[in-house]
Amino acid sequence: MRKVVVSTGNRGKFEEIKEIVREVLNAESIMATDLFHDYRGVNEGDDYFTNALLKASVLAVHSDIPVLAEDSGLEIPCLGDAPGPHSSRLGGSSATDEDKIRLILEKMKSAEDRQARYICTAVLMDHRGRYVRGYGTVEGVIAKEKKGEKGFGYDPIFYYPLAGKTFAEMEAPEKNAVSHRRKAIEALAEKIKKVNFWNM
Repeated sequence: MRKVVVSTGNRGKFEEIKEIVREVLNAESIMATDLFHDYRGVNEGDDYFTNALLKASVLAVHSDIPVLAEDSGLEIPCLGDAPGPHSSRLGGSSATDEDKIRLILEKMKSAEDRQARYICTAVLMDHRGRYVRGYGTVEGVIAKEKKGEKGFGYDPIFYYPLAGKTFAEMEAPEKNAVSHRRKAIEALAEKIKKVNFWNM
């Protein structure tokens, strides 16, 4: 089975991506921190694609195994599409997921328009810097209170109307089937076929 290095130190995110990669790319995933023990991530900017490309490139030059990196975020139109690419950094570097959720709910306390979307851009890069990318999005609503204990990040307040529950209330296979990461990696898979990435 092919292998990819997933450029993340977030165990929850890795477990989610690992299953999607297995199903969509028919590949085995290795977490970046398991292969590169001094991996500390990168300083991210204001653009999903640029961030994903940077995350991939810092590892790909040191790896014989292609590197899969993604950058994702929660966009809320009534907040000017914030927190967007800054989703993981909302509230500062020491803020927990609970802190970030509390900040969002406070900002939206009186909001009538609670539309939201998860965005993901994924990049697969080899050691020579050649890459393919994919994009995915999923529409939802910000719940008025957190529900569910599964998932991670903003999942407890991201309500998915088609399922009638938040992402944090969904079992992993159910969420993975519709998530923004799934859609981005599926788009990536189409690009891989077109350029015959594995044999470039």
